[in-house]
Amino acid sequence: MRPAIELWLFAEALFWTCFYFPYRWYLQHAAIHPPSRSKEERRKLVDYVKAEVTDPEQYIRGWFKGAEVQDIRRQAVKDWLTWAFFDRDWEEGKDEDEIEEYTLEIESMLRKNLRPGNGRAKSLRLTIDPVKMLHRSLLWYFVSFFHMDPAIIFPNI
Repeated sequence: MRPAIELWLFAEALFWTCFYFPYRWYLQHAAIHPPSRSKEERRKLVDYVKAEVTDPEQYIRGWFKGAEVQDIRRQAVKDWLTWAFFDRDWEEGKDEDEIEEYTLEIESMLRKNLRPGNGRAKSLRLTIDPVKMLHRSLLWYFVSFFHMDPAIIFPNI
């Protein structure tokens, strides 16, 4: 029994050292964003997104991790809009008029004014926020692998 446990612990240490730790380090690098859009391109994109949104409240709540609309504040929306349409973090004084315009449009779509400040609700900013990884043991991956649909693993069967 002891050699099996030692082998398993060695495999776990090898997995953590050779895969998990380097991959976690890699995922924390800043994303490479596309070239900045022009104001006209951003306007077209905003108009396109607005036309596709059928339930504005559900849409904004989805980007704010399910938070209630009353918990979503103006500055948090501006942070999210800056990421979504400018591919960067919020900077005071930079493109503020345009971001304010988009914020007013969101308020219009929601039919309510957002309260000032940041609030508790945090948005998803997929290419800016840090990636939070959880370590899973090799046993977890082994069990998950064999619970998958066999057609995924062996497509020609």
